[in-house]
Amino acid sequence: MLCLFIFLFSFRYPLSSEETAIAELSSAAVRFHLHHGFLIVVPVQIGSEANLKFILDTGTSSTIVDRRVARRLGIRRGSPDKTICLHKSQKVESAVFPEVRFGPIRATNATLLIADVSSLSEFADGVDGLLGLDLFWERKISIDYDLKTLMVESASKETGDSVQRRGILCITTAAQISGKPVRLVVDTGMKGVLLYEDRIRKLVPSLPASRSMQVLLGRTAPGSQTVLEKLRVGTAEIKNVDILLLSSAPAGVPPDIDGVLGTETLKARRLTLDFSHSGVTWQH
Repeated sequence: MLCLFIFLFSFRYPLSSEETAIAELSSAAVRFHLHHGFLIVVPVQIGSEANLKFILDTGTSSTIVDRRVARRLGIRRGSPDKTICLHKSQKVESAVFPEVRFGPIRATNATLLIADVSSLSEFADGVDGLLGLDLFWERKISIDYDLKTLMVESASKETGDSVQRRGILCITTAAQISGKPVRLVVDTGMKGVLLYEDRIRKLVPSLPASRSMQVLLGRTAPGSQTVLEKLRVGTAEIKNVDILLLSSAPAGVPPDIDGVLGTETLKARRLTLDFSHSGVTWQH
């Protein structure tokens, strides 16, 4: 059974110049370690709290801070917000954080989300939050799995058509299943591949029969599992891929998104994510 990290869509835009000032401090590499063998955990500083452990999660639009960290910092919580996840809506709260630092990025007066992070997934144990796309939108991240380092660089200001839909931030890639084109969200916070069955079977009626199962994604949800003989992503062909099928796409997921590609599936030694052009490149 695939182990999957919860995948969040948040109806939010990147941090705007009106609510935050973001400065590039340096171009030094950021060290990371792998949590549960696939989750990238990086050090983040919020106010006086240094070396907080945040999961770099490109499947999360908005950065989420754990409630216990917000309490220690004395952050006054704002109005309730809503985040759409794989199978239900999650209630969260938003608040303004005076200063957030991640590698070369320093954000002030940043509006972030507050939630009980450990309740979102069984893999979020021992971490202080999820680092979402809002803090590094229009940047490029290069991940070196051999050296356990990543670089954050400024990217082009031109924005591709596919990277922001209806206020949802995500980075996507084209793929092929049985010769049929599909579009998948690229998620560093997930292990494996997830497809929305109601959409994928319309595109690929020949998809192998699946086995029903209960899936633990924050809570138990109905799903099924199958194996693809091959999945083509870019020029790479991945064989015998375990696929988790969710019966239907959650409300609010754009109609041209057919599922989620966990970057662990690529078995990459180096991975580059360009958030200005929705570009993904990797090396084995």
